[in-house]
Amino acid sequence: MFVPFLAYEASAGSGKTFNLVVRYLSLLFSGVEAHKILALTFTNKAASEMSERIVLTLKMLPSKGELKEIAKVTQQSEETILDARDKVLNNFLNSDTKIMTIDKFFAQILRKFSLYAGIMPDFTTYESQHKVKLLIRFLNEVSAAREDETLVNMSLYFSKRVEDINLLLNSLYQKRFEISHLKYEKIDFIPFELKIFEILKELHVMLENSPTASKTAKSAFDVDSIEELLKKSYLERDTLDYRTFSKCYTSELDEKFFELKEMLKEYFIAKESSFFHSLFRLLELYTSAKHTLAKNDSELSFDDVSSLCYYLLKERVDSEFIYFRLDAKIDHILLDEFQDTSLVQFDILKPLIDELSSGVGVSEDKSLFFVGDVKQSIYRFRGGRQELFENVASRYGVEVKQLKMNYRSCREVVEFVNRVFKPKIASYTPQGVTNEGGYVDVITTDDILASMHQKVQFLQEKGIDINEIAILCATNSDGVKISDFLKEQSLDVITETSTKLISQKSVMALCEYLKYCYFGKEIYARNFFSLISKEYEEDLVRFNT
Repeated sequence: MFVPFLAYEASAGSGKTFNLVVRYLSLLFSGVEAHKILALTFTNKAASEMSERIVLTLKMLPSKGELKEIAKVTQQSEETILDARDKVLNNFLNSDTKIMTIDKFFAQILRKFSLYAGIMPDFTTYESQHKVKLLIRFLNEVSAAREDETLVNMSLYFSKRVEDINLLLNSLYQKRFEISHLKYEKIDFIPFELKIFEILKELHVMLENSPTASKTAKSAFDVDSIEELLKKSYLERDTLDYRTFSKCYTSELDEKFFELKEMLKEYFIAKESSFFHSLFRLLELYTSAKHTLAKNDSELSFDDVSSLCYYLLKERVDSEFIYFRLDAKIDHILLDEFQDTSLVQFDILKPLIDELSSGVGVSEDKSLFFVGDVKQSIYRFRGGRQELFENVASRYGVEVKQLKMNYRSCREVVEFVNRVFKPKIASYTPQGVTNEGGYVDVITTDDILASMHQKVQFLQEKGIDINEIAILCATNSDGVKISDFLKEQSLDVITETSTKLISQKSVMALCEYLKYCYFGKEIYARNFFSLISKEYEEDLVRFNT
């Protein structure tokens, strides 16, 4: 049975894409024209894969599992669906389909109303030098506003490079509508810092003059910086009446200690307020730089596109007029990875969803469908909010179903995920699993690299193929360190970066072979054989003869 407003909450490997395709095809087999269906993803790869899977499923429908599900949803017989397959496929291939990234959809809206935002409709959303040009424009804005000192002080006082500040400003730029109500006062925190060192000196003198103070106690408050002070474990205590100071402890020591902690609190409150005051002032200049670059050079980032769309809806053009002007009426919306949708993005989509919702109860020719997994919110840096999933479902009366079976991962992996997330997410439903086996080990030793190597060796000794072992780490730099170390141990390692096509050995070998064919130099032949054969020397001898 077709449910107009439906969502699936499910983990990776549980059939989200399968259900997206079933939903899309069910609409087509119910007579909905493809141009009236808006299917949004977060990456071009996902959009392409969805289009390809729809075509492939239609071509191989008699042998696909989707056939049975489509029959259930549309309440048609499988024979009726198969009879209509060729027509549906032909119509899909010849339609103006709307399967795209959410950024691309917003770009289409912005192009239609770009003049309202003060930019030309031929703007580009990709430019190799865009970041460099934006940084230059931003620095010019800072200089023109006589805020050079603000930028320099932020870099000095808060240990931030200009590049780091630029990244931070970009993150705030994406969320500035959500934080526009926040206000911060500029407070001089240097007097607090001076007072802290004055108190530290008094404590140091008190302990130096104490005949019972140990050497450790006497040096405890002899520090040269706030950073050094913060490393002292005594700051975590409520009193100095413990082992280190027990022999020389007095109530006067604690009075000064309490004063020190209170002054540290005031120092960090002032420093934080000053930091955000300066940051928000620079954010104004950063925003101005972005808008100037957009107007003068017609270059926008995808964040600019979302931001300007939001601005149009809130400040310039009535939302009903914007969506009325779209090429064709959108009656059905499908959203992939909904947990990564930001509040700004949802606000742009909201008028469309409101229109779909207003028809429920009157007619069922409009629908909303989304899938997601709150555990996989990977776009928080762009404002993705996992809470949006439940809030939208509640707001629009969406029926939420859970896909509880994992068809991709092995038992050990799935059960590890269940153990991690069950105590952390109140509504979490443990996944079932169809595939046995697997292995998960969390390494927390001091010597991570050596331990990692031992684990890999252990798995190999158990007969596990090296290609079936994945090592997850927190940062790219950690990945590089692990990769370099394992390569030193003669292990063949592929990182996420090296999985690019040009980094594959077979492709590299082919390139070397083509170079040899074109240039005729032996070095390329040597490179070719070294890449494709372990018996490199024997092959090269045969090649030369």
